[in-house]
Amino acid sequence: MRKVFSFVALTVACTAHASSEHIDFFVGGGIGYHLISINDLESNDNYTPDYMAFHLRTGLYVNENHRFTLTTNVTGDNEVYARSLALGGEALEVNQSEFLLSYDYLHPVTQKLSLFGGVTAGAIRNKLLQSDSSWLSSWQYSNTSTDFSFGGQAGIQFALSSEASVDLTYRYMGSSFDDELVGFEFNDHSELSLSIDYRF
Repeated sequence: MRKVFSFVALTVACTAHASSEHIDFFVGGGIGYHLISINDLESNDNYTPDYMAFHLRTGLYVNENHRFTLTTNVTGDNEVYARSLALGGEALEVNQSEFLLSYDYLHPVTQKLSLFGGVTAGAIRNKLLQSDSSWLSSWQYSNTSTDFSFGGQAGIQFALSSEASVDLTYRYMGSSFDDELVGFEFNDHSELSLSIDYRF
């Protein structure tokens, strides 16, 4: 809860002097290259699966320097590992969805190019699926956890027109999953994403 209050206080402080006379809304979406670190708490093995993520987002510009964004980021079922054993095999898959609120400060470099950076907080939903098979039997176990996470981002924005723009963003988020029953811990969420937005 302390993280939530810190995030709210920071965003309020960043926009305390921002003008609210002209607010623009925007919608957009894009794709990203997603990377996480998964630690097997039982064997202490570490895995770093990477996969594609798709996102939709909407938000508002308080003025040309301050932006708030709501983002839904979704992946499919992604393989962490698949091992062949003598008479069977075992596999681990993960499915992630992120629901994020971000604040960015934008700094114009040229008329069309801006740099930005800010903070992000939100919920990350992780679904973990383990499967094991042999010539005698097979089983599957799944578990879902939704946890709060906090991080930040930085990027470049290029204006295609007065309404349309392209963002290239790198975002880093912290830990979001630690389940002793399953025995896996998810850390160091990071993503490089490309977004196209329409401003109105």
